Amino acid sequence: MVESVHFRCTFDLEPSTQDGQPFSRLVDDIAAWIRAKEGTSFTGGPWLARSGDWKKPSGRATVTVDSIVEEGADAPEQWAMRYRHQDGEFSSRWWTIDFGANRQGNAWRLSVAVGHALRETYLGKEPGRLPVTAPKVVKDLVTSGRWHCRAGATPLGAEPVRVDVGRGHLLRDAITASQRGCPLLYVSRDRATGEPLIDSKALARALVGAAVVYEAATPDLDDELEYLIPREFRAPNGQVRVYAPGANLNDWEQSFRHRFFTRQQIELNGAASIAEQISSSLARRSGWSRLAATVANIDDIAAKRRESRRAALQASESEADRLERLQLSEMHIAELEQTVAALRSERDSIQQAWEEEADKLAAAQNDLARLRFE
Repeated sequence: MVESVHFRCTFDLEPSTQDGQPFSRLVDDIAAWIRAKEGTSFTGGPWLARSGDWKKPSGRATVTVDSIVEEGADAPEQWAMRYRHQDGEFSSRWWTIDFGANRQGNAWRLSVAVGHALRETYLGKEPGRLPVTAPKVVKDLVTSGRWHCRAGATPLGAEPVRVDVGRGHLLRDAITASQRGCPLLYVSRDRATGEPLIDSKALARALVGAAVVYEAATPDLDDELEYLIPREFRAPNGQVRVYAPGANLNDWEQSFRHRFFTRQQIELNGAASIAEQISSSLARRSGWSRLAATVANIDDIAAKRRESRRAALQASESEADRLERLQLSEMHIAELEQTVAALRSERDSIQQAWEEEADKLAAAQNDLARLRFE
């Protein structure tokens, strides 16, 4: 089955308190989410922190865990879980949720990727594109209070950050923070109505873990930002702008990297369509994040274990070790081929989505031209 990316994010977690075992707490939080979905049939246990498998009696869900643990360590250095389950409403669709964690002292870098695919023998009407939604477990981690969740130096949340008049410098500082690891979405307010043109709360919920959302408290903030942010980088009067990490407000040529949508674009295409374009780009394409996941899934754990074994065999001249090195190399090549195939599939999906949006835009422009003529 070829997976379609539904959502992905990478962020760092640090326990808010130093009591107990923080890694066990992280595993317990993820297991609690799975148990809420699968019920009492999901039998957890110590294996969740190391390695093992679970299969639902009906066959509609599986969990696989793998890790790399150094001798004598209290927690793995690298850990991954894959949770697969059948769609509750569309039985031919299967969901895959990959968790990957890499230890960084007392903190963890967590990668979460959600994908879905149709059964290879499915024949029928293709289901429509799904709106972006973050898995509830990500929101639970970010909002639980048990963890400090950050993308680089940027604190994460599930609600928009309100920017009041007199505090515009906080928005500027957040945009230019050198250690910001995720995109920052800013929603200004329309001067005529005093309201944002896009639902910033819905965007913040959909993008939790993948981006942060800031919202102007009043249209008057535009006046303050004129003195704080150069014109090429502003987004006044109902505009919406996405600031990529590494923003330099002194380099005006860089302004094109930070995409914006004008009031006219939002009114022409509709707020829902623009919101979907933004959330799809930020939550499904890894280019907007600065954080790299050392381990993203159980396949990465297996690959690292093979690479370690291949390095150990490198100095050996025995025929058996030479053959094992060859087998490991062939497996690595096969994995790379699968990665290339997946990237090509993602490219084709993006191209198809772009063509669909281009057709909608052309139709809307034709309707606008006709109405103007009439």
